[in-house]
Amino acid sequence: MLNIKLSTLIFQIVNFLILAALLTKFLFRPVIRLLDERAKRVTQALDEAETREEEAKRIKEEYLKKLEEAKREAQALREAAKEEAERIRQEVIEQARAEVQAMRARAEEEIERERAEAIRRHREEIATLVTSMSARMLTEVGDGRLQAIFFDAFLDRLARMKGESSKYRSAVKEMEVVPVEVTSANSLSEADLARLKEALSSFLDKDVRLELHVDPSLIGGAMVRFGDYLIDGSLRGQLARLREGFVRELEEG
Repeated sequence: MLNIKLSTLIFQIVNFLILAALLTKFLFRPVIRLLDERAKRVTQALDEAETREEEAKRIKEEYLKKLEEAKREAQALREAAKEEAERIRQEVIEQARAEVQAMRARAEEEIERERAEAIRRHREEIATLVTSMSARMLTEVGDGRLQAIFFDAFLDRLARMKGESSKYRSAVKEMEVVPVEVTSANSLSEADLARLKEALSSFLDKDVRLELHVDPSLIGGAMVRFGDYLIDGSLRGQLARLREGFVRELEEG
């Protein structure tokens, strides 16, 4: 049997307990704490790594999503640009077509206007030629009888105009004596002047004072002016009216 003293055993047990307590306090606990801290750091590092991995996945997914959206937007922009280019092309074509049509219409209008103007000038030239030839012929063959014929016709015209003399009379109603400018193709005789004065006095229902002028270009007959009114009974005036009527007939024909 082992010869162990109880006191020695107790002393050894006490020493062991003291040593265990010291080791626990100064060695085991710091080591355990160090191991716990290290395990905690490792766990934290693993968690952070997992978090970073998840964040990387999220960023990658977001990047891929944005990349896909960018592709769709780029495609939409290309389609929109293509549609806009086609729209602009159509607008340019339509505008060019409209401008061509407008230019054609303006050209046709200009041609028609020039044609109408040429026809009008031609008709006027024909009418002028006819009346000028008539005037020249009448001037060449004119004599006292021609003047007498057209002067008598002028007096007859004044007599026929009595039905519309009210407007002429109203223009001179404030005058005691109406000054009348008389222009004839030839000098008028005293008898013709007396007839003219009587006809004008009856026409205006006023006394008149004649101011005489001679203008051979009238060819025959006479014309009178009082106030703002002119009554043309000359052959030149009749030829001018004939010319206007001839031009109208040509235009209507």
